[in-house]
Amino acid sequence: MPNNQPTTNPPRYNWEREPIPLIPTPYHITHATDQYTRAASEKALVHNALIRALNSIYIRAPHVPITDYPNFMKYCLAAHEALTTYLQAEAEVFIPELERQTGVPGLLRANAEHHRAFSVGIAAWGNWLSSIATRKNNFSPDMCRTLMDDFLPALATHFNDGVAGVLLSRTKTLPVLWANHDGEFEGGGSRLFPQLSGVTGWGLRNMGRVNKEVWVYGTVGLNGRARVLRYAGEGM
Repeated sequence: MPNNQPTTNPPRYNWEREPIPLIPTPYHITHATDQYTRAASEKALVHNALIRALNSIYIRAPHVPITDYPNFMKYCLAAHEALTTYLQAEAEVFIPELERQTGVPGLLRANAEHHRAFSVGIAAWGNWLSSIATRKNNFSPDMCRTLMDDFLPALATHFNDGVAGVLLSRTKTLPVLWANHDGEFEGGGSRLFPQLSGVTGWGLRNMGRVNKEVWVYGTVGLNGRARVLRYAGEGM
């Protein structure tokens, strides 16, 4: 009798495990092809791109040379913008629309509670990053990680629980997501994210060549393959 259980490869890189572990897609677990499984899987893949971006910042922060701080800061700000844009779309568009269509007010009350748990911490991290960008503050690896520690646990719970809507900006949000979308995750099943033609996908990947000194901090190269982090200290 064939074994239909999903095969899970052990993590190859530390950014797949910590501080937020990557999320298996429902499709990889069940191989179901209904619209709900597909939609949930696509959301999990977006979550994973954001997780990779945050993990790569958290792991790298203590090891980035001072001379590279300006580019690393641009990467951090892009990741923050991607995260806040995503969460804003979820709170303002997706959740109200789902409750309207189902006729069940408060259907995603737990989701709203998650937002309250991490929104202050994410805002504080973003304000601190902005103060550095405007030269009102200096980058501190310890401060960066301390501020992230304030919201990462609640955000991890939210991502694992979650359904979400996505609103992407082409100049920053898409490149930082592409720089952290592993096309070989779960044996390549994640290639369904996002569903784009070969030409469009090629174009989006090559957007990463603009300001490539910033996107070099991503966990994935322009070829869509996972890679060892630059400036990651011990491990991979």
